Amino acid sequence: EVAKDYFDSKFSEFVIENGEFIGTLSVRLDRALKAGRAKIEIEKLEFDPAVQNVLVEGQLGALSAHANIDITGGSIKGFTSNFKIGPTLGHDLKFLALNVVASRSGEPPPKIDISAPTFELNKNSNLFKTLNEALLGHEMSGEWAAFENLHVESRLLEVNVFEWNKAQATLDKGQIHLTSEGSMNRERLMTGKLKVDFPKIKDLEWTLGGSLNSPILTDQSESLRKLRARVEINDDVLGLKK
Repeated sequence: EVAKDYFDSKFSEFVIENGEFIGTLSVRLDRALKAGRAKIEIEKLEFDPAVQNVLVEGQLGALSAHANIDITGGSIKGFTSNFKIGPTLGHDLKFLALNVVASRSGEPPPKIDISAPTFELNKNSNLFKTLNEALLGHEMSGEWAAFENLHVESRLLEVNVFEWNKAQATLDKGQIHLTSEGSMNRERLMTGKLKVDFPKIKDLEWTLGGSLNSPILTDQSESLRKLRARVEINDDVLGLKK
């Protein structure tokens, strides 16, 4: 539909192989098709079990989303979007809900905020095995480690290159606080820091390195050196309750 100097269109029938899509795409552009806005509303995007298994080695929840996109000079100049993923059970990770907010205004790299009220890591995963070094022998029952209050503030610098200036979560019913900052390059190599606070012992800092699939932690802080000088490190020393 052409209204005045603009071209308006709305698409609501999409078919994807191996899945289900319910949503709409609305576009309003000038007659040169170089300036305007687009709006995406996804009520439900769900893949069939075979595709889910490829993506997460398990069950991936349905996705819903909405996005507003500004177009200038024939290219995207800004956008705001919100994605929500439902209950997911992967090989190494599971959660009930995950929320992702992405935005960009002008030339700066897109901002991406990730949050989840709870999520769990498989204790046999490489990520948890590395993270467990920073837990200093603290043991938790069960096959999964339960985290709460995940919040990550990050920027996508380019494809597969991003940095996070703040990532935080709590563990073991809020007794252990984890915070991190760092970056990952195209080769998926990471550099950064991880800080762990226990009820009685705080500001234990680790250097983060290695790759996304095989992360490495190196203890560097003075607090860690003093703590390791003790005869024994246990839950009582750390102030953790059963």
